[in-house]
Amino acid sequence: MKISLIYARPKPKLPRKVPAVTRRPFVGYTLVPPPGEDPAHSVYCDAYGLEMNIDDEWAIDTVLLAPPPLVEVVTKQTGVTSMGTVYAGASSMPAGGDLKKIKAAGGKWILLDAAEAEARSNVPAILKAKLGLIVICSTPQQVANVLCDAGNITAKQLVIAIRLKGKCSSEAAQTAAAGIRRELKSKKLEAARVVIASRVNKDDILEHMAKPDIDGVLLENGDFGTVMDILVPIALNSQISDD
Repeated sequence: MKISLIYARPKPKLPRKVPAVTRRPFVGYTLVPPPGEDPAHSVYCDAYGLEMNIDDEWAIDTVLLAPPPLVEVVTKQTGVTSMGTVYAGASSMPAGGDLKKIKAAGGKWILLDAAEAEARSNVPAILKAKLGLIVICSTPQQVANVLCDAGNITAKQLVIAIRLKGKCSSEAAQTAAAGIRRELKSKKLEAARVVIASRVNKDDILEHMAKPDIDGVLLENGDFGTVMDILVPIALNSQISDD
């Protein structure tokens, strides 16, 4: 006798899996050549030191921000940016707003200070040049103002660095970062990275990085030695977590 299936209970619809948002750690620093030293040589030595000490398997984006005319020293006189995890950028807008030179030199990022009057007006040109944008700010309102003319900026193109006063606790830093994240969410940019521009050392960086809205640090007037002190604990902690 042939039996035919006339009814099959529909399979329950499983909830769609929503992939977790993972934001790659970010460690950046501005390099200011010391007075009395040849600026190009100073930038070269710092970039070369980073190249010799960093491990290119670390899952961290490291960004060296040099004065605009010296970006090409980092990218063309050393091999640090060929490692795939280290990038160069300009620590300010170039003279005359000539972003083509930054792009031609291999720069990937431009640093803006939201407190400066020209910050908002410089954003469209930076995005048109297809450069990433790092914005130093103190409040969510500054973020809103500087991104007002940002158009179709993506989260991948944006890093917000919160300038905190003095040495700040991880709890206070998280509170500030959460406020910035809420503002970014209102612009559908919540996946952008939020870092702290404050005095953080190797002893407390992991405490800061453990907070849900903090993705790294921007060290103003740093050097490769200080940055390595920050990078190593982050990298080692990442390896332990993976294990």
